[in-house]
Amino acid sequence: MLVAGPESAARVELLDGRGRTIASGSLEAGVGATRVDPRQVTKLKIFDRDGGTMRTAATPSLGPDLGQLGEPTVSNW
Repeated sequence: MLVAGPESAARVELLDGRGRTIASGSLEAGVGATRVDPRQVTKLKIFDRDGGTMRTAATPSLGPDLGQLGEPTVSNW
């Protein structure tokens, strides 16, 4: 799952519907990728370098027919 947060963001946690952390990863200049099934992710938390919470946000529901980034796959372009 691709995560883009504020440039000062250093780490992300991805949570499931029960509020459990199912994946986490570091962010470089606020951006990073974490390997996780995006259909399980319902919320994310973004942290600064000191571990303070910068942002908590709900993620959209992703269906099984959507591509890697929650969007239909674009081909033949």
